[in-house]
Amino acid sequence: MIDIISKLKEYQVEQIMERANSGKKRASYGDNVAKILGNGSYFAHSLVPSRSTLLIVPGVLINHWKVQIMTHINLKYLTSKEPIIYRHGKTKHSMSREEIMNSKESHAPLLFIDEGSTSDLPDPDFLALFPIVITSTQRITNAWKCGNLEDEMKSKSKTKYRDYFMDYHGESNASASPLLKVHWLRMIVDEGHIMGRSAHGNAIQFASWITAQR
Repeated sequence: MIDIISKLKEYQVEQIMERANSGKKRASYGDNVAKILGNGSYFAHSLVPSRSTLLIVPGVLINHWKVQIMTHINLKYLTSKEPIIYRHGKTKHSMSREEIMNSKESHAPLLFIDEGSTSDLPDPDFLALFPIVITSTQRITNAWKCGNLEDEMKSKSKTKYRDYFMDYHGESNASASPLLKVHWLRMIVDEGHIMGRSAHGNAIQFASWITAQR
């Protein structure tokens, strides 16, 4: 799975560099474009830093992962504060997102579970509070339609360099997924071979856009 994503990134860089170097007037944009498509370093300053692990799993396995985490991890050894397990999409919470973000002295966000692949995700600052974030393959397949950070920037700025991007999805005003706006410590894909199938092919490309240290 990691090899597939790496090769996809390499291919994107090769293609964009060929376009950037094809004409003298466009050559000056080549370095910036390569940085953007290569590893996201161009946008690194705007990503929310975190020590979080992003788990991407088939939707039917989300509850399984939650059960396994709760079974094998003793929360009292992780924090002396009140642990927060946030189930997004289908569950009402006793605390609002704002209250959670402002309750660091008494509460400790530990696990974010994305149970709704169609409802909008919270802001990246909120996601980054949780050491573990679980989302679904269907979520990232749907999020691909909104494009990546480059697409979001192009739709807002309308600058000339947009012609250099091989994955331009049009003049959409949709914002890129919050999952792309966090610098994750690590990304884990469960049942990654499923993403290679035609129905989930877009999920592979979306995964290649995610910035993770490991």
